[in-house]
Amino acid sequence: MPPSLRPAIAADAPALAAVHVEGWRWGYRGLLPAALLDAISVADREALWRKALGPGGTTAAVVAEHAGAVVAFAAWGPPLGPAEDGAAELYALYQREACAGTGLGRALLAAATEGMRQAGHRQALLWVLRENARAQAFYARHGWDPDGATGLEVRDGVTLVDIRYSLDLTAR
Repeated sequence: MPPSLRPAIAADAPALAAVHVEGWRWGYRGLLPAALLDAISVADREALWRKALGPGGTTAAVVAEHAGAVVAFAAWGPPLGPAEDGAAELYALYQREACAGTGLGRALLAAATEGMRQAGHRQALLWVLRENARAQAFYARHGWDPDGATGLEVRDGVTLVDIRYSLDLTAR
């Protein structure tokens, strides 16, 4: 039976955190230093998801469940940086490594895109690590294009360069 999708709730925070950390560790293996990946904390991610999905949180998310367990998720909300009015940002799309290549990422991306569209957003944005050719190809296959914006983030002494992608939500 394929995974089922449903809206995420704050009680999903522990499961989201576990998938988030696993997603980082396998998705960025070979792209980021192992020490940086090992330092990512499930407890810290759980606190982030409890706040984001709890009262007053502005994040929307959808989870994929298989056999009663969360195996993947996508999350979006208001842009975290400068953006045009009417934009939303896809914050995260992560899955357990065993789910890679199953079409689950495509289903989550479609659900997130539709969620942003239904909320009245005209444009969707997301950030991809410059070295992450796999993610860049995935988003390009689904109509997202680099828009020329780049971002820098320093984590544990490692400088990460991100490329921003955008999607016109008014086009069908």
